[in-house]
Amino acid sequence: MKNDHGSNAGNSRGHRYCRGLFRPCHDRNLWRKASDGGGQPGYGIGTGDHWPRGMNDAPKLGGLMAGLRVTRMLAEKVTVMNHHEGFTANIVTSMLVSSGAIFGLPMSTTHVSASALIGVGVSGKKGNLHMGAVKVMLAAWVITLPGAAAFGIILFWLGRFMQA
Repeated sequence: MKNDHGSNAGNSRGHRYCRGLFRPCHDRNLWRKASDGGGQPGYGIGTGDHWPRGMNDAPKLGGLMAGLRVTRMLAEKVTVMNHHEGFTANIVTSMLVSSGAIFGLPMSTTHVSASALIGVGVSGKKGNLHMGAVKVMLAAWVITLPGAAAFGIILFWLGRFMQA
């Protein structure tokens, strides 16, 4: 994929290294969530209850359904970057996600990556940050938390109703 500078931004040695560095950080973060249920006792892979196991599979399903759309948004619509800026965003993302996984801090790798890209866009030349895309992302983040809470409440009461 060519960037605005006319080069293949994704094919430099530094970018390949960063992608290779980010993958295990991302996997470590996901495995920590799946193996111990995000720190919640009784919600890990090893439990016999299928309800918690299904909760661990929900992010995977979401990634399969919307992952490419999110990736395109982050890669093409947030900001214009050169190699150095892309490398910086990748390193910041890798360090934060890896630190979060090591210390057991819950975090969304998508939010961390998007925030790193926005930070690069803010620190770069004026006009490189596409505010329309940033506004859409911020609106989604604001809507996600109360929406997830409402969905959780509905599922909780539905589960109680089915047990009765």
